[in-house]
Amino acid sequence: MYCKCGHLEEAQTVFDCSASVNIVSWGALMSGYVQHGQSCIALNFFSEIQKNGITPSIHIYSSVLKACGSLGDLQAGINVHEQICECGVEVDSYLGSSLIDMYSKCGDIEAACTVFEELPSWNVVCCGAMIAGYVQHGCPIPAFSLYEDMIFKGIIPDRVIYMYILEACAIMGSSAHGMAIHHQVVASGLHSDMVVGNALVDMYVKCDCLVEAQRIFLSLEYRNKISWDAIIVAHVLEKEIFIARKCLIKMAQEGLSVDEILFTDILAACRSNGDMKEAWNFFELMRNVYDITPSIQHFGCLINLLGDGGHLAEAEELLETMPIPPDTVAWFSLLSACRIHRNVNLGLNCFHKVMRLDPGMGVAYVTMSSIYAEAGMWESKYWIDEKRRQIDAWKIPGRAWIEVNREVHEFTVGDRTHPLTNKIYATLRRLAIVCKEEGHVPQFGSKGRSLPDGTEEFENRSEEALLGHCEKLALAFGLVSTPEGATVRIVKNLRVCTDCHSVSKIISKVERREIIINDAYHVHHFSNGECSCEKHFVSG
Repeated sequence: MYCKCGHLEEAQTVFDCSASVNIVSWGALMSGYVQHGQSCIALNFFSEIQKNGITPSIHIYSSVLKACGSLGDLQAGINVHEQICECGVEVDSYLGSSLIDMYSKCGDIEAACTVFEELPSWNVVCCGAMIAGYVQHGCPIPAFSLYEDMIFKGIIPDRVIYMYILEACAIMGSSAHGMAIHHQVVASGLHSDMVVGNALVDMYVKCDCLVEAQRIFLSLEYRNKISWDAIIVAHVLEKEIFIARKCLIKMAQEGLSVDEILFTDILAACRSNGDMKEAWNFFELMRNVYDITPSIQHFGCLINLLGDGGHLAEAEELLETMPIPPDTVAWFSLLSACRIHRNVNLGLNCFHKVMRLDPGMGVAYVTMSSIYAEAGMWESKYWIDEKRRQIDAWKIPGRAWIEVNREVHEFTVGDRTHPLTNKIYATLRRLAIVCKEEGHVPQFGSKGRSLPDGTEEFENRSEEALLGHCEKLALAFGLVSTPEGATVRIVKNLRVCTDCHSVSKIISKVERREIIINDAYHVHHFSNGECSCEKHFVSG
């Protein structure tokens, strides 16, 4: 009782004073610590169980695995897994779900997959844990594949699975898949569930279906903070600032917290729109009306906006004078802006700041290398590249998704696994010639150069490498797989690079297509040789 009510001290006192404790008592107290965020104490408690010669039950193993996952302690989780195997404990769906959850939260999705594949049978809990793991690691395609297999086996999704599979739709920007899941939700009777309803609103917002998001929001019988947060951000993205402010007032009137997390999302939406003026207005509203102390995330959004617009000196001044010590993300944001605006000196200063905070940040090395390459400072570029190799620092691989005929296709950098690979690359080579005729100069520096320019070897290698950018592969596939004049929609997990951005503008003109690329920072609408983000584009 005490554990369920959160009174852990009283629960511990009762446990300590008990004349006889058994495995159930140990398990109940340990579970209480985990459920109330005391994972370190739970791990120590597990050690006490072992010291007392008690053989842990599967419920205790499940609790300690949850504690390891909560702490991100992979090695402790591996040790527990090894102990489970050594003791001959059967890893059923219940215990397997805990192992999958632990490995996923500790960053080892491959180990989570191995556990899942070795389970003797599936149920909704273990499938939900694996789908959640895929989504949390930005792998929506395997999540969908498992979801379909689960449905084929007759396993009925619950609210948790619907929540994560809708998030997978949002990652891919797949409104068609999202609508299909929406129909299944309605058929299941879970459309009135607040958790699922919030997931639907969030999915439609991220898929740029803002009218449908508003409709779902208004249809919800109960709305909580998550519901309001999502719809307010939707209004900001639509530049309906007056309505967004009214929603903030209504939200507060309903007794819901208008907090720093919501304003972080609002400022990020302003950045997506490139709206510096409204970002500052919301920043002041947050401080002066809602009495919220700005966090590093809020300042980071402003720094991003200043950097996007080329106001590098102002961004640096804000970094140096804000009341919170800048973190790695803040300095890297300015470093990225220095790359697009070709400011070597400030870029180097930002790079050194990042290295003091996170010496292993691979993407910072790649960005600084690009800055040097674009400035023709080859010796400095080679030095940075060698330094990166020495510490084995690598950036997150780029991925792009495109939906054609209700099927989502995923592309990675240099991908040659697609059945239409030959046609895709042939299309890209044809378009590369067209782009040059339109005056495009390939921008190699966005991915780093390995040879000084002006040599035939450099030109051949670099131009071929540019063809393999994941967003270009997705775009070419879209062009060859959809009717003439159809809009091509792409989602990318990172920023779209400079060369791909320039090429997409030209392709939108010569192919007479509207191209939409939703990257990690902006929704780019390319049409007739122009992009909606021209005034605030910063590439990756």
